Amino acid sequence: MTRLMSLALAGMMIAAPAATAYAQKNKPKPAAGILPAEEKRVANAVRALLLDGKSAKFRFLDFTARKGKSPRPYCGLVNARNAMARYTGEQPFLAYMTFHQDKLAFVRVYGIASRDPINPVTVEVRRRCAAAGYKLPP
Repeated sequence: MTRLMSLALAGMMIAAPAATAYAQKNKPKPAAGILPAEEKRVANAVRALLLDGKSAKFRFLDFTARKGKSPRPYCGLVNARNAMARYTGEQPFLAYMTFHQDKLAFVRVYGIASRDPINPVTVEVRRRCAAAGYKLPP
């Protein structure tokens, strides 16, 4: 019994550093070009449109339109619970960020795509995100 516990403990000691290294290596990188305060404002605006906004998990993409005319498009991915309390999978969203003197003044969410590929909002969100240079998953 003592030998079995020793083997189990030794296995955990070997596996723990490997698991930590794997987590460090595969940690998602922060999105480039968008500040944490801007991420928070965009996330709050998207949450307001969701059925269960508290469940939302975001993946922020690199901000391709940091410079340019305001409002600037920003696309990201959100995974939230639906009416049946199941996560929908990552869905693209499109928000327009209005800046005043290089500070975020206003966020307006254009729409959140759905799994339905012929839904007009889904089609338009994907089209506008692609036109702005965002690479969305299929």
